[in-house]
Order: sequence, then C-alpha cells, then structure tokens
Amino acid sequence: METHIAFMRDQFEVFLPEGFALTIITSLLLFAEFFVGTLLIFNVFPKLALVVGFFISSLMIASFIGADQYQNNLFYYIPITLLLAFQLFFERHCEVKQSRSNIEMSS
Repeated sequence: METHIAFMRDQFEVFLPEGFALTIITSLLLFAEFFVGTLLIFNVFPKLALVVGFFISSLMIASFIGADQYQNNLFYYIPITLLLAFQLFFERHCEVKQSRSNIEMSS
C-alpha cells in the first residue's frame, strides 16, 4: 500500500501542492475506487456510483497525462472511463424510455 501511495503522490504532485493533504487525497482515492466498484457490483446507488467512478477515472487519466507518465495504467483507466460513461448514458436512456412507456400506459 505504501508503494501505491508513493506512486500516486508522484502523479498528483502536478495538480496539488506537496504536503499532508496530498498524502490524504492519494490514500483516499485507493479506497474510493474500491468502494465505488463495490457499489456498482451490488447495484447500490448505481447512478451516483457511476458519476463518482467516472470522476475518479477522469481524474486519474488527467494525473497520468499531466505527469507525462504514459504507462500501462492508461490502458486500464481509459477503457474504464469510457465504459462508465456508456453505462451512465445507458442508465439515463432506460429511465427516459421507462418514463415514456409509463406515460403512454396511463393515457
């Protein structure tokens, strides 16, 4: 875990000043990714989890590009971000379709 936090601190030094807050943010991101993934797997608050997951993935992509470290992590975060965006769009599409069918049935 210490290795991962040190790696993440190197990535986020571009965006955040060095210090205690940087260590806290990089530590919390690790647990936030796990927590959001758990919410998505068990379908608890799916829309909120998708939005937070998309934000975290976008932040990670920006940190890797900003630090000029194009590593294998981008091959993970770019598809995940695209999949989260697609799923968020699909959830919204299904809600609109369901509400339209409910309106037609009540008419």
